[in-house]
Amino acid sequence: MKILLLIAIGICALGWFLSYIGGLALLRYMEDKNYEMPTKEEADKYTKKVLGDIFKRK
Repeated sequence: MKILLLIAIGICALGWFLSYIGGLALLRYMEDKNYEMPTKEEADKYTKKVLGDIFKRK
């Protein structure tokens, strides 16, 4: 049972790490292409919008 828990934790950690790298890569791309970085308010707005899209009931 302990082994399964460790495997699950490892999978979750890998997923988190890959998502983190993907987000940073997108920000670096935006910076390199001279796109304007989002403000805190814009980031909050779109975070809420995406969460609403993910968890909306059908």
